[in-house]
Amino acid sequence: MSRKRYKCCVVGDHGVGKTSIVYSLLGKPTNNLQSTIGIDFFSTTLLVNTKDVYMNIWDTAGAERFHSLMDSYARDSDIIVVVYDLTNKNAMQRVTYWLRQIEHIKPSVVVVLGNKNDLSQVTQHCVHDVLDPYTRQNWCVVSTRCSSRKRSSVQKVFQKAITMLVDDTENNHMVNKIVRFTSKRNHQTQKCCT
Repeated sequence: MSRKRYKCCVVGDHGVGKTSIVYSLLGKPTNNLQSTIGIDFFSTTLLVNTKDVYMNIWDTAGAERFHSLMDSYARDSDIIVVVYDLTNKNAMQRVTYWLRQIEHIKPSVVVVLGNKNDLSQVTQHCVHDVLDPYTRQNWCVVSTRCSSRKRSSVQKVFQKAITMLVDDTENNHMVNKIVRFTSKRNHQTQKCCT
């Protein structure tokens, strides 16, 4: 029996932790990583709903000189992960930029992922306001945060994205939905925004 195969592309600005997130998902050490030049390719198998799901992961460089490459590698992606830095006060402007870049690619699932949740200078961002104009897109959207230093939090994000993709593929229809999930620890301190 053949495994389902999906393509995932990780995009975002330089230094937000895209490569760290991918390495954490794969169980590789995340310290002393070099900046990505161009693009890196990885593959892994995840167990989702008792099924093996084979995923190709394209890790794109965040430096501006490589942004033109992202379009050709992100094409035909089932999942696009937009990573932003939770410590950056202007992160939502950059998330908007990346969402505009992927509009024409038409992925099935978009993950808006805040990284560096373990740092003390984390800023509260109104992700909902940024995502609201994109509710007309035929995307399933997952909005959450994680720390690339905690493999379990990264795995949870990818498991949720793959589950949404597999469920919608099996049901043969896509419904616009936005899913937000946060840890119980942060739930009490948050007001209207994730």
